[in-house]
Amino acid sequence: GAGGAGVGGGEQVVGADCAVWHNLTAEAKVGPGRAGLCARDQLPSGDPVTDENLRVWITNGGGAMPPVPLPEDELTQVIAFLREATQ
Repeated sequence: GAGGAGVGGGEQVVGADCAVWHNLTAEAKVGPGRAGLCARDQLPSGDPVTDENLRVWITNGGGAMPPVPLPEDELTQVIAFLREATQ
């Protein structure tokens, strides 16, 4: 697609690692739904929704979300996928 391999790779990681906890829709699972995540002004931490802040949130966890230490290339792909899928 238009997002290239990064978005597709991110979709695979999200499907394998995140889908157990989060829906792409607004419906909550264990964690909140991801619909509109990248359209929001801020993360639950109060920080703006930037790629760097998403990187920190995913890697370090926050609130009830545990840390998810992904390799750098996978983390970049996940953020690219979230940007496309959650606007």
